Amino acid sequence: EVILPERPDFLANAFELHKKNNALATLLVMDYPGTGTKFGGVWCTKEGKVLGFGRSPIAGAERAWHFIGPQILSEEIFSFIPQQGASNILYDAVTKGIAQGRYVQIVPIQCSWFETGNPVDFFEASAQCFNFLCS
Repeated sequence: EVILPERPDFLANAFELHKKNNALATLLVMDYPGTGTKFGGVWCTKEGKVLGFGRSPIAGAERAWHFIGPQILSEEIFSFIPQQGASNILYDAVTKGIAQGRYVQIVPIQCSWFETGNPVDFFEASAQCFNFLCS
């Protein structure tokens, strides 16, 4: 993934909020068409508290946000990782933390975001980034 943020201090602001709220996880998100309907999203309250993930609305959630990849995790996250087998930090550990009442939050940012997980998306992202550099 490639993220071109509009503000250079977005990560410092996210770290500050993470510490201030003693969050288990702080997820960087953006507004993106189709989130929560066409594909899964991060379902949150109006205040930015994460209630869960997926395509279906979650009771109490105001809306879904698109998770862009970066996340800040407290050391406590290790206690939520399953002891056996493969796992996904977001869907296993963070979800388990939410279920046990730990605070997980979002930080929405303004950015250009590009998926690069396959050749078509990679080349499209490369072309867009090249255009940004040339303009």
